[in-house]
Amino acid sequence: MSMRCSEIFRQPIGFVLIVAVVQPGAIAQIPGRSASEIVRHLTYQDRSKGSLHDVSCGLLYVRDQENQELADQLIHLGEGAIPELDRALNSLAKTGERSRYATNAEWLLYAYAKLKGASAYAALWRLIQSPKVDFLRTALDDSVALSLGLTSYVDSRMPLMPTFFCRSQRPSDALDLLIIAWEKNDRHWLESSLGPNAAGALRSMDWAGLQSRLRRKGQSVMAVGYRFQVEGSWSQPVIEPHQLDPIEPEANPEISTTFTGDSGVSCGIRRVKFILPGAPVPSRLTYLVDNTDLNDLISTITDCAAAPAKNP
Repeated sequence: MSMRCSEIFRQPIGFVLIVAVVQPGAIAQIPGRSASEIVRHLTYQDRSKGSLHDVSCGLLYVRDQENQELADQLIHLGEGAIPELDRALNSLAKTGERSRYATNAEWLLYAYAKLKGASAYAALWRLIQSPKVDFLRTALDDSVALSLGLTSYVDSRMPLMPTFFCRSQRPSDALDLLIIAWEKNDRHWLESSLGPNAAGALRSMDWAGLQSRLRRKGQSVMAVGYRFQVEGSWSQPVIEPHQLDPIEPEANPEISTTFTGDSGVSCGIRRVKFILPGAPVPSRLTYLVDNTDLNDLISTITDCAAAPAKNP
């Protein structure tokens, strides 16, 4: 897993690929250390931060190998690591980016989700609802997806920004964008996630009526999850390690997809159709959603997002 390399770069910049050779297991070996010591090291409380803002994919990959090993050491500690991780999450909830755990906090969320599984949802959902942790928006959603066994989880606080990837793109990238844009009532961004057949269907869609249905519950934060019913890495959240591996593009995949509400409870199944566009598109997506029954697809997403928010 590469938390930073596998997530979306949400700023309009280019990147330079730097090839680096990393010997597995050759870094971050801290045998016998406690959870608190590993967390301090992982969050740069006892080492120099150096140039953490370098966004070249190659350098991020090298750095993330070390972060992965540190997170794995926390996971190896099992229940013994939970109190320290709870302490870190509480600090982030109270002070946000000013928390001493803010640097590399996404790796703490990853370890927390791996260790606690579905029971991590309550703490993660509380963080999702807090604007203090907007800097962790992508990592929070990815961690909820991991904890609930979903392919992806998309909350309405997620920003809409240009996208760059340090990994192979997947159909879920297009569906994520569609869901975020729909939750935010942004027609321009939603259109950028669509192929020609879906774009045609959009023109006859009851946009205002569906949006009214979406807003009727009045909750401040909405979230939709989904699970691709396919074998292989496409069904797994991008937070997992294998997402750095290249995936051979498939021209027109059609994927049976189970959608969920904010707490992971299934609320509908749709077959989502994707295409590879013949030319680069403004959204920079490799895949686009191309359902002719777009109204039905978005109606399902609407019902899932408009379901009463759970209070864990």
